[in-house]
Amino acid sequence: MGSYQTLPSGKIRMREYVGTVDGKKIYKSFTGKTKKDCNSQYKTWVAAGGLASIAKGENHNEKHSQFTVKEVLDAYIEDCRNREISPATIKNYASIRDSANPDFMAIIASELSIDDLQSFVNGMNETLQPSSVRTQYGLVRAALRWNKINLPFDQIKLKPIKKKKLKEFDESDAQDAMDYFRDSDPEMYAYISLTSGASLRPAESMALTWGDISKKPIVIDGVSLGTISVNKATVRGEGGKYITKAPKSEAGERIVTVPWEMIEDLEMVLTRKADDKNLLDGNACAASHRWGFHRKKLGMADMRLYDFRHYFVTNAINAGATDEELAAMTGHSDPMFTHRYYADLMKQHRSSVNAKLASSIAARYKKDDTTDDTTP
Repeated sequence: MGSYQTLPSGKIRMREYVGTVDGKKIYKSFTGKTKKDCNSQYKTWVAAGGLASIAKGENHNEKHSQFTVKEVLDAYIEDCRNREISPATIKNYASIRDSANPDFMAIIASELSIDDLQSFVNGMNETLQPSSVRTQYGLVRAALRWNKINLPFDQIKLKPIKKKKLKEFDESDAQDAMDYFRDSDPEMYAYISLTSGASLRPAESMALTWGDISKKPIVIDGVSLGTISVNKATVRGEGGKYITKAPKSEAGERIVTVPWEMIEDLEMVLTRKADDKNLLDGNACAASHRWGFHRKKLGMADMRLYDFRHYFVTNAINAGATDEELAAMTGHSDPMFTHRYYADLMKQHRSSVNAKLASSIAARYKKDDTTDDTTP
């Protein structure tokens, strides 16, 4: 059988390589209370068609073929809950489902047309902001795709949204903030260090334990490096209390390589504790409130605490990271999402590279000032 992982909830997740479809490796995950439960789910899936059902594009379950759109959303949300998706996200999904147009939700999903879907979007456009429309449509599209409802989703017309242009950070942005907090608020200092130096999401930073931080350096090409294992996140549960769970996607589970000096600095500022102890106390919400109080003093009034993650991306892009490498480092499951999200930064980087290249080539054509042009 495949690899097993014990989730923070205590459940077991089994990840199994099941074969290839059209040259693409296919993995399936099964979650249960025990390894036996996972194996049982796997055998049931194989008996029901297994890889062949994926290759043929069959529905997850034949009974879903007569589900209404609402019932498809119900099943999709329950699947997300079983996959340990953030309780806050589940709550948001349920809210979207409950507030959606009841006439649209009553349509049999397998009979849904692209015109029905466009009418649903047009109705939301009348009362919601474009960003909210995209969020709600995105959930419906994800649920339909999950249920193998094949529609030309790329034909749906959505209103454009004004995307905030990401700033290309320089060294002083993170350094100024870290210097400001180093003595007065060591935890905020460490939080910014983890976000800007290792690209951890707020919930991932808050869930880190000392056992996730390497104890000894590894040396590669003469450079001492440390590692940070990102394998959990602390989020607000459906009941309002904070809980620790698996990251938002399998791609979120990753090993981040950092300079060993960063590990030493964290140990000095926070003092290393037992492996099961958290690096940081509190929660991401409280950290954001603290940052909001101080950012004006730093001349960063428009900057969110999360934006320090973009600083890491700026450095990675400038170091020549590919879309795939960047997605792996930041915990994105789709490299194309990473490319789209950071397209502006990549364009800025290309412009800088092009300018340096042009300057280098131009040097070939500069005349030597010491040459006497009158010489025959």
